[in-house]
Amino acid sequence: MCAKNSSENAFTAPLSLRSASKPAIRPATLADAREIAALLGELDYPSPAGSVRLRLEAILGRDDYRVLVAEGDRGLVGVVSVCWGLCLEQDGCWGQILALVVTAAERGQGLGARLLAHAEAWLRAVPVARIIVASSQRRTAAHRFYQKRGYRATGLRFVKTPDAAGGGDPHQMDNSGLSAFRTSGEPASTRH
Repeated sequence: MCAKNSSENAFTAPLSLRSASKPAIRPATLADAREIAALLGELDYPSPAGSVRLRLEAILGRDDYRVLVAEGDRGLVGVVSVCWGLCLEQDGCWGQILALVVTAAERGQGLGARLLAHAEAWLRAVPVARIIVASSQRRTAAHRFYQKRGYRATGLRFVKTPDAAGGGDPHQMDNSGLSAFRTSGEPASTRH
């Protein structure tokens, strides 16, 4: 089973010293919603700041989820979100990089690798048996980025939006179900 790291949250202290040449990596806060929304837009996941804020409200108090941001002199220049869960098919836990984006101006300078390294360090502390990342087929530069860091392609990802009408945008999250997560950190259907 996955053991919770006794050191509690590995990201409660500043992760990097702030400097003009190297953005600081720190846990996201609700105040970051507007800038995170802009970053998600660069990843082709357009999200209104209000929706991102609702998502952050549901996520930030959870033990199984982290959102880290990279803050430069002029604001946020990167974000990574990561989570973990229990495996049924093997011993241990899985970890997943859910989103990783760096502004176009910062790409190619090592910031994405730093964000990924911080996310992986948190997952190692869980500990997880494997780390998963999904990347669109069209993001060939991202594929090379992950392969260079030891990730390998193992299969396909299939997506279905579970709405009765069939269709809809699988990139857009319906925030109506978030209230079930706010009180316990678990979906209402799993609470006893």
